[in-house]
Amino acid sequence: MRTRAPHEHSQQPPPPTAVLVDLSDAGHQALTSSRVGEAESPHVTLQLLPFSAGAPALGVPFTLLAFQDAPTVLHADGPQGGRPYETAKTVAAAQETYDRLRADALSPAASVARMKDMSKEHTT
Repeated sequence: MRTRAPHEHSQQPPPPTAVLVDLSDAGHQALTSSRVGEAESPHVTLQLLPFSAGAPALGVPFTLLAFQDAPTVLHADGPQGGRPYETAKTVAAAQETYDRLRADALSPAASVARMKDMSKEHTT
């Protein structure tokens, strides 16, 4: 029996990924400036939430995991670590927050441009 090398397997494209980064956190600013290449990937949509947009409504980092054949799951970080939430009401509230944050964020193109500026600021 012959096994295939990893590169011989049919490669699925990576799943689409949308990321919002809150620039009011200085650590996120430094991290973001080094991620320009990732932000320009065709499967990644990255938007920066500028300090002028105000504080995020949820107040904690969270991830919405959307699946083709299963309901969306919310994963929220907290002081004791992260935890998943599956109730429709909780997930819907997080989706509403996410949509509101995306509306307040810079466009993907403006976000990449800002990241490039931030990268120049950190290297000079």
